[in-house]
Amino acid sequence: MSRPQPSAVQKATIRLLHDARAVHDVVSLQWEGYQSEGHPVWVLAVVTPGSDSGSAEVPGSYIDIKTGKIVTPPGARMVGVKTGTWKALASVGTGREPLTNEYAWSEPVTSRRTLTAEDHYSPFVGGGTILFQPAPGSKGIEQFGPVCLLFDEWGELVVPTFDFTQQHPELFAETALLPQHLALLKEVLVGKNELLAALALRQLSVSKNLTVPLVREHLARPEPHLAAILTYLVLTAPTSDDKAGSLVQAIIGVVDESRELAELRSIGLGAFAAGLFTSRDPEAVADIKRVLAALRDRTKALGPEAESNPYLGRILEITGVSP
Repeated sequence: MSRPQPSAVQKATIRLLHDARAVHDVVSLQWEGYQSEGHPVWVLAVVTPGSDSGSAEVPGSYIDIKTGKIVTPPGARMVGVKTGTWKALASVGTGREPLTNEYAWSEPVTSRRTLTAEDHYSPFVGGGTILFQPAPGSKGIEQFGPVCLLFDEWGELVVPTFDFTQQHPELFAETALLPQHLALLKEVLVGKNELLAALALRQLSVSKNLTVPLVREHLARPEPHLAAILTYLVLTAPTSDDKAGSLVQAIIGVVDESRELAELRSIGLGAFAAGLFTSRDPEAVADIKRVLAALRDRTKALGPEAESNPYLGRILEITGVSP
């Protein structure tokens, strides 16, 4: 049974959840997780779901031709179906050329208290560009190993990003950065590789080298995904010191001054993703709500065009801060 076509609101929600997972996955990307026996192994691929992917069914059920009723086997449980194809765009360490493969599996439909990234948005249901590590012999989603969902336009940046990180491993180690490392990371930020810039922002955040001027500068740049990732990093970093509080206030200041819907969308996406994927730390939750409240107020101040923006509208509605 194929899925029904989504409504306009559902489409906006699906896009938002896709983008939120991409923010989360890129920030979480560690090349060490894509290794086998000390050697890099990964595939970059575009996933195209089948028409029935995301549907639910009860295995073994059938329609009784005499009564027209659905007959369900005793003890049978509903499962979710994931089917489709993936086409490799690039690969390292797999020992074969890029190819196209099919996937098909079912999994129990259960309610969980803690949702995973795959629960929030599955590229195997909604489609997308992913980085994964093949796990031959595994079944279901395990055959893809760790999966990182990317923004589609960042697919072409994976190979140069990987090459750069292999050439400069010291920049992305979880250690104190030397002045020359900081200088090179800041050079990366003004380059054309947004994926690499995202990893540089993460490293500056981890090493506590994000500053208010840097945050304000990069939120105002035209690369919308970087603004979302920077917002996410600030809102998910420890907030117990004055510096972290100043960075949050810097985001709010940019929102209060902005007249660009694209900029507001990106900051809103970063705040939405932070709320979706982070723990329930009270300080972090409070900061996320402050940014979203500022976004709501700025949207109202800009008038009908901003208020009717479907992407912004879904962010505010889902997070419960809409007027």
